Amino acid sequence: MKQKWLYKFTANKTETKTETKKAKDADGKEVTETISETVEKPVTIAIAKPRRRLYEDADLFYGVKLSEGIKAGLLTRHLIAKRYDNDGGLFSNEEREEYATLILLKNQKIREYQLAAIDEDEKEKAKETKLKLLKDLTLIEREIHDFEEERSSLFDKTADVRAENQLVMWWVFSLAHSSDKEDPKDEDFEPIFGLGSFDDKLCVYDEFFDEEDDFWLPISKKLAFLASFWHNGSITDGNSFQEVEKLYDDSLKKEAEEENSSETVEEKSPEQEETPKEEEAPKEEEVTKEEETPEEEETPEKEE
Repeated sequence: MKQKWLYKFTANKTETKTETKKAKDADGKEVTETISETVEKPVTIAIAKPRRRLYEDADLFYGVKLSEGIKAGLLTRHLIAKRYDNDGGLFSNEEREEYATLILLKNQKIREYQLAAIDEDEKEKAKETKLKLLKDLTLIEREIHDFEEERSSLFDKTADVRAENQLVMWWVFSLAHSSDKEDPKDEDFEPIFGLGSFDDKLCVYDEFFDEEDDFWLPISKKLAFLASFWHNGSITDGNSFQEVEKLYDDSLKKEAEEENSSETVEEKSPEQEETPKEEEAPKEEEVTKEEETPEEEETPEKEE
């Protein structure tokens, strides 16, 4: 039987477990006690392996969303670039060459990654190579994004970018499954976003977002990150998914550390501002400590 899943990972879901017990009070009467306990329950998240029919549906979905964007008045990336070229160009010659170099470098890294994934002779070396290429791809993607964002926000509002973003979420809604059973079988998994149309599943995602669900919202964001890499052809097997998941988790840890460090700096800054204003404060503290020393020495004598 062919593999049904592209990738699986486990996440701990915090739940409140309530247990009701019967006991006797001081008078010997029977009473009911309710005990609540917070426990972490492992949930298996699985990304389904799409069949050929699903790829056809994806192409149709992208075409429909692209047409919707154009009918709504959005331009395509090609038309925007052409209009700027007619007006003298959005980029200078040097900027155009830099942008083209980034695109070529991205495609080159993707090809190198795909070739490294095929090489099974030296698995350890191939694993290190793929991890390095994934890190390079992440940096290149960030540079391309920053390059476009710095020069024109219009690129983020084109019909094809809108359709591409919605296609990634369409893949997430179509492939994401979960099971809360231990060692689940294929039939134990259920679609995370339910059944129905794209809009129906989008409503489920919106509920996670609006309610700030502390479990399903982070899971949805991670799935979108994995799906975007898979959709672009950057990852093809379980090991690749695992490496990209590690990159995502590491980036979250880094953001959390940066937020904590910035909060620490903000807390310390008022003290740093007050110190130069009260130059005599250290001397006053020293005197106070010297005056308090005899009292501290006398205390044990009183206790004795």
